[in-house]
Amino acid sequence: MFYYCPNCWQNLKESAVNCPHCGYDLSEYDRLSYEDKLLLALNHPVRENRMMAIEVLGRLKSQRVVPAFQEIVAATEDFHVAQAIVEALTRIGGAASEAVLRNMENHPVRLVRELAQRAIASRPHHHLE
Repeated sequence: MFYYCPNCWQNLKESAVNCPHCGYDLSEYDRLSYEDKLLLALNHPVRENRMMAIEVLGRLKSQRVVPAFQEIVAATEDFHVAQAIVEALTRIGGAASEAVLRNMENHPVRLVRELAQRAIASRPHHHLE
């Protein structure tokens, strides 16, 4: 089984108290809110875990994740990640989510641009609520 630091995502020994790479006090993780843990999971090295965090943050309608989604979308060419983010942004709604979707209309990957365009066009009056 692999263990990762939730702060820097480097491999750890199960018995570690602090991350030998970044110094993170692993006992702090237990004190984080569920939303904070999900926000950290957006950088998890296992793609499926990142995808799950994206979906759950969307279902929670987390406004705090929107800036992170902007960064992820700008750096990815992974259509499936972009699709999960579009779905999450649509659930979250609001002006910040709409701004990220509008930025996605200029993404270098055509399928990502089309996803964003469809999401914006499917909303009444082209405004996410």
